[in-house]
Amino acid sequence: MTTWLITGRAGGHVGLAAQGTGTPRHHGHPAKAARALITVVNSGKAPELLMLGTDAITAITSVLDTQRAEVETWRPVSAGTDFCG
Repeated sequence: MTTWLITGRAGGHVGLAAQGTGTPRHHGHPAKAARALITVVNSGKAPELLMLGTDAITAITSVLDTQRAEVETWRPVSAGTDFCG
C-alpha cells in the first residue's frame, strides 16, 4: 500500500490525499504528481493551494463556489459596517 501526502505552506498542514493505488477512486499518477511538484518548486512562486488531479480541482472549486455565493449573499450586511457606509 502506498500513501500519498499533500502539504501546505510552512506552518501549514499535511493532509492525507489518497491511500493505495490502482483503484478507480485513486486515479492520480505518482510520477506526474512528482513532476508537477518539481515544476511548482522551480517556478519560485508556489500557490497558496496546490491541487493535484481533476478530482481535487472539482472538490476545491465546489467549496470556493459555495464560499463566493455566501460572500455575495451577505455583502450588504458586511459592507454596512464601514464608517462611511
